Amino acid sequence: MSKPPLRIAFFWHMHQPYYRDDESGVIEMPWVFLHAIKDYYEMVWHLKRHPSVKATFNLSPSLLEQLKFYEEPGVGDRLLTLFRRPCGMLDEGEHAWVMRFVAYANHERQVLPLPRYAELLESAQKRPLSPSELCEIEVLFLLAWCGNGVRTEIPSVAALLDQGGGYTEDQKNALIDTLIGFVRRIVPEYRALMEKGQIALAINPMYHPIMPLLMDMKNALHSRPDTQMPGVTCVFEQDAYRQLENGIRCFREHFGVLPSGIWPSEGSVNETTLEAYGRYG
Repeated sequence: MSKPPLRIAFFWHMHQPYYRDDESGVIEMPWVFLHAIKDYYEMVWHLKRHPSVKATFNLSPSLLEQLKFYEEPGVGDRLLTLFRRPCGMLDEGEHAWVMRFVAYANHERQVLPLPRYAELLESAQKRPLSPSELCEIEVLFLLAWCGNGVRTEIPSVAALLDQGGGYTEDQKNALIDTLIGFVRRIVPEYRALMEKGQIALAINPMYHPIMPLLMDMKNALHSRPDTQMPGVTCVFEQDAYRQLENGIRCFREHFGVLPSGIWPSEGSVNETTLEAYGRYG
């Protein structure tokens, strides 16, 4: 007797914490931008090349909001702002901050394929890089984070990869402009595949707060009666509903429809949160 075929549904969870200081307008960490050019577009790029493959994505509202920031002129991404500054004008603290970030790349998959990148990282272990070397490593860092889709679809990125090194400040700023422009394509690409019926889209509550602490902090005792609780416990039901409503609103603003479903933050559920999700369909 033959067994029925195994049907597998891939559910890709795409989430980034909120990195923007809303008082200053500065995006303190560049992870949304970097994963956008390496991972978020990469997924739809593969699916467009294989139209018979279907998938479901959870796009967290905090990610969608931050992708939107890159539509703003002069986006306040701290790393990109420092990258735009001529390397000879960075002070000692700014130089150190940039050097800390340009080392954030997988050595085997991102650094070694770019020999000049590996060479400069090794040199930086022994001495400070010169302004021209710093400019090079900034460009190489951005290129290392470019996914296959970006490398394939943007000729100027492919040309810089072929160049291998010796980059100028003008080339660096042109690359930043190109990549920011590319980030703006990502949400429309997901919307196009959703409208085509190739993908389904889900969300989670606005800022991924574990549906605020499952409504009542004392609920932690249900699963672990020995949990050490704080002296004051709180009920966050209003906040939970606000997070859920804002997440749905954010999704509708970007995609024009209600989400197909929801990914409970960290997969955490209990009776009260399931009731809340049910209220919103």
